Amino acid sequence: MKAKRKSNVEVAKSGLTLWLAQYLDDITCGLLCKSSGVQKEVVQVLEEIRQNRVCIYVKEGCGYCKRGVEFFNKNASENRIFVKNGESLNHRFALKSILGLPSISFPVIFLDGTYVGGSDDVLGDSQRIIAAMRNGPPEEVPFEVTWSNFVKEKNKFKLMMPPGGRQQSSRFMCCQTKVFSNVIRLWSFIHVLIFALLLILLDTNANPIIGISIVWILTYDIFMFVVHGSQPFSFLQTLCTIIIWKRRGNAVTTVPYKVVFAVYLNALVKILYDAHFVDLESMNSSTNRILLLSGIVNSSMLAVTRF
Repeated sequence: MKAKRKSNVEVAKSGLTLWLAQYLDDITCGLLCKSSGVQKEVVQVLEEIRQNRVCIYVKEGCGYCKRGVEFFNKNASENRIFVKNGESLNHRFALKSILGLPSISFPVIFLDGTYVGGSDDVLGDSQRIIAAMRNGPPEEVPFEVTWSNFVKEKNKFKLMMPPGGRQQSSRFMCCQTKVFSNVIRLWSFIHVLIFALLLILLDTNANPIIGISIVWILTYDIFMFVVHGSQPFSFLQTLCTIIIWKRRGNAVTTVPYKVVFAVYLNALVKILYDAHFVDLESMNSSTNRILLLSGIVNSSMLAVTRF
């Protein structure tokens, strides 16, 4: 019997619930994944992975899921294929917890206790996967879920790969349209520290060259993010991405952040203009102090809430 299709209202409601849950999990550094409901689901999923040679978690109406199931139906006819809907929040977060991924997309496929990725990964690694299925099941399934070498390589940090994949930009040098959510948070926290340091330097009448140099570095870094993207030319964002790679969060649109940081650029250019074309003492003006304090407040909000 065919499953009843969800109404548009149900789809919108589930999408909003998922977005909110993912947002809360990101902001709490994975706290939702540690909840009792998710951990109970983790135990169930691990048991399913150990009991079934081919384990595929899908969602309703997913073309990629259909393609993944068809691949194994064609090439693993002698093996038991376990297919289960994984759309529920607890199930999503259980898979996220097991795999240590920033987010889950479907299908999620396991072979002999090894995570082999989604349908594109399976097709890309098809020769090895077909050979493994023909060789028969291993004597013992690993106690902990492992990743295939193909998926491991694909998920490594790559300096020249835009967030969200190369398909997010028609050409690499074009303006990047995605940025990792938790990278924005860490980058904004660094901005809070830099703005606070600049205020301290102004209060202590330190050598103005130090402050000017810091402002120039920050201006360049933000400018590269606004006109291009997070990596590799925005070196502070690139460093943040490397530091927080395993907890980088979802790839989200850059548009609102580029607008916000374009405003930052305007403030930093004003400070540099005062220093270079008015006089060094004008850096310590009340207007510039207000700009730095505003930067601390706004960057604090971005670091905590990403808003």
